[in-house]
Amino acid sequence: MLKLSNKEKQILSYLITNCEIYQLNENESLKYIKEKFRQSISRRTYYNYKSYIYKDHDKNSPYFGLLRFHSSKKRSKDLASISLMSHRERIIQDGLINGNISRDEFSRLDDHILSLKKMHEKAGSLIKECGKALVKMNSKRQIADRNSKSIPRNATIRKEYIKCGKEFCIRCEHGPYYYAYWRDEKNGKLKKKYIGRNDQSEKETVFQQ
Repeated sequence: MLKLSNKEKQILSYLITNCEIYQLNENESLKYIKEKFRQSISRRTYYNYKSYIYKDHDKNSPYFGLLRFHSSKKRSKDLASISLMSHRERIIQDGLINGNISRDEFSRLDDHILSLKKMHEKAGSLIKECGKALVKMNSKRQIADRNSKSIPRNATIRKEYIKCGKEFCIRCEHGPYYYAYWRDEKNGKLKKKYIGRNDQSEKETVFQQ
């Protein structure tokens, strides 16, 4: 079992918090910690500290738990990374007041080159995601255009929002989604057809009963 002083514990907590902010994997984290902490730590110690950091931050940030369980795993990591910056600041303040750690010493523990590298990786990933999003958006517009051509001219287009039913969804209500409503000429029954995420007419009217 690694025996550490209070100052060393604060430094290690700071380093592991940085690992989460930089979004390093296990190997990258252990390598970074060894370089800055000037001694190796076990995987068990690493995960124990990591678990404590998340639990401690969860107490101080009521919505942190919701951020970590976002429907998108990647977005969840990004949100957690941003949120943990406030936890890192608490470690700094505690170190300055109670741990006899100077701000310069904290600064030396940072790895700005590694941080920039990760930012560049994320930028490249973001560009790819934007490209995929544009393709998906154009596809949805084409579907909406095709659906719009298959409904009667006298149909009323309505913009609607829906709830997904998930207990911890922070995005509800979802939408808008566009639907066409019209009366069947033969039997007078109300009909409904999903158009898509885009209203091709860009005009929303109120359906008359």
